[in-house]
Amino acid sequence: MITRAPSRFEKYPELIVVGVLVVVLLIFVDLPKTDLWIVALVYDQSTGEWPFASLPLFDTLNRHFESVFVVAGASASLACILAYRLGCASPQWQRVGVFLLLSLAVGPGLVVNGVFKNMWGRPRPVDTLQFGGTQEFRRITNPGAGGAPERGGAGRSFPSGHAAAAFWSTSLFFVARYLWPQRALLTLGLTLGLGLLVGTGRVLAGRHYPSDVLWAGVIVFSISGLIAYLWLQLPRWRAHASETP
Repeated sequence: MITRAPSRFEKYPELIVVGVLVVVLLIFVDLPKTDLWIVALVYDQSTGEWPFASLPLFDTLNRHFESVFVVAGASASLACILAYRLGCASPQWQRVGVFLLLSLAVGPGLVVNGVFKNMWGRPRPVDTLQFGGTQEFRRITNPGAGGAPERGGAGRSFPSGHAAAAFWSTSLFFVARYLWPQRALLTLGLTLGLGLLVGTGRVLAGRHYPSDVLWAGVIVFSISGLIAYLWLQLPRWRAHASETP
């Protein structure tokens, strides 16, 4: 019986994800017209409306997803802690619950909504001249005054709060890495898909540029990963044994 050493991808798959997303985002930063081009595809210039925003799925996500998902996620996290306290679960579940609460509070809560959205002034598509608004388009590397336009700021487009909440679900990838490593990549794929789905709805409604959505994913995923390494003590890789011939 021999034990195979883990590959770097098996030990640190999250680094690959962050690397790919950063490369994509650098394209958006270096070629800001890509942001404008994509948003222009879903904007009806003749009517000044965002026709795809009224699709039932995206309309529902835009209206209700962020608040419902955050409350549900926080409740599930507290349930993990409570289950341990009541003697119904192992200590691992308390660690998981605390990790989920921390990643939710720090990532989508403090960093995205508390810091970036209030300080990194970027007009939403609906507020820019190209899409019927009154403000100039701003690339991410050239922010204006923080805050909403009605309060004298450039806007609160960067990053997407809805997408940040959805991408917080990628914290389950780190939970899977901690408890069920063999299911981690599947969990990662599903949760990234949720973040992109919610983010797409925000783009279709003219509320965000694609780069706002992708940066929300990078920020939240990176923060969750850092907390996971410190609190859950990742990487946690279970060696696979194979029999010698």
